[in-house]
Amino acid sequence: MSQPFAVSVTEQPALALVGMMTRTSMEHSGRDCPALWEAFARRIHEVTGGDPGVFPAHSYGPSFNVDPQTGCFDYWAAVAAPTGAAAPQGMERVTVPAGLYASCVAPSLAALADAYATLFQIWPASQAEYGMDDARPCYERYHTVTYANDGSFELFVPVKKK
Repeated sequence: MSQPFAVSVTEQPALALVGMMTRTSMEHSGRDCPALWEAFARRIHEVTGGDPGVFPAHSYGPSFNVDPQTGCFDYWAAVAAPTGAAAPQGMERVTVPAGLYASCVAPSLAALADAYATLFQIWPASQAEYGMDDARPCYERYHTVTYANDGSFELFVPVKKK
């Protein structure tokens, strides 16, 4: 199978985020993640301090605590955390660590599974310089507030030099 997405490796800064989390699985993520984004989108103004319906330029979907045996993971719907502000009730702060990440652009949400297959299966098999770094989370960076956006978005998977 050829690599369907162009992959680049870049140093990414740490992301201090505030959002909502759900524990899900690969089997149920197609249902659970959109439901989480829908709930978070209704409350995003509580984080940003803006008017309801006014969204920041980027939102993030990091995945933590992946269990390779069950396929379960903690998925977040989040935005950049305001400096010094407490997380609103029912939300939490979470930090995505800085480091090297392999990334690609997915043209739409329909391409999410193929983009992740590229980053976790196809691209690593071709690498002599980089290996996967399971100590950090992967994440999605959306250019609109919701998981169900109509445009392209970026996926980032942590890597380290071999």
